Amino acid sequence: MAYPAIQCRTRFKIPFYYYNSWLCYLNSIKNDKIELCFINGQIMADPPGIMETRGRKKISGIMLTDVDTIPLEGIMELFSEAIFVDKENKKRKK
Repeated sequence: MAYPAIQCRTRFKIPFYYYNSWLCYLNSIKNDKIELCFINGQIMADPPGIMETRGRKKISGIMLTDVDTIPLEGIMELFSEAIFVDKENKKRKK
């Protein structure tokens, strides 16, 4: 599934992905790990059950440690959910 409306922009020296607003970003973590962080992760549904809050109030993320273990189907579900939440947030702001 492709998301042509999502744009990538570098902010704070890390890649952020936008739809109407920030959806997610990639954060480099010590020990060769990367975390895919969803801005509205706390209000998103997480059917695959792969997100962690790590003590944050708004953001939830997925720790990525090895290319072979990336849960692609789960991440695609979360992208769909992030876009849905982003659209709903835009409607509420109008």
